[in-house]
Amino acid sequence: MDRDRATWGVILVLIGVILLGERLDWGVRWNMGRLWPLLLIGIGLVQLSARRLSGAIWLLFLGGLFFLHQNHILRLTQSWPLFIVAGGLGMLFGRSRLRRTRSPLTTPETTATTSGEAHE
Repeated sequence: MDRDRATWGVILVLIGVILLGERLDWGVRWNMGRLWPLLLIGIGLVQLSARRLSGAIWLLFLGGLFFLHQNHILRLTQSWPLFIVAGGLGMLFGRSRLRRTRSPLTTPETTATTSGEAHE
């Protein structure tokens, strides 16, 4: 079984059981209006375990920010500069998608042999 598929399956089962428990009054009261950002954080953790760092970091950031907003700890109207900070950190420490890579056709060995020089 694929690891990603199994992880998503477990997450869906847990969400379904939580929502069912709330509907059937099993004693657990979940306020999904305030806890929905935990879904973003959970998806971010799954992405992190799959080594998809850029998507995972953004999901964790957004999930944490929305969680703080929903629980009246840090309002979005106060926290918008964090998006600028996160963007700057992404530019500083993120991998550049425009890096120049050498294709196998333009290696120094092939350019030397195609220009008429003998290759030893």
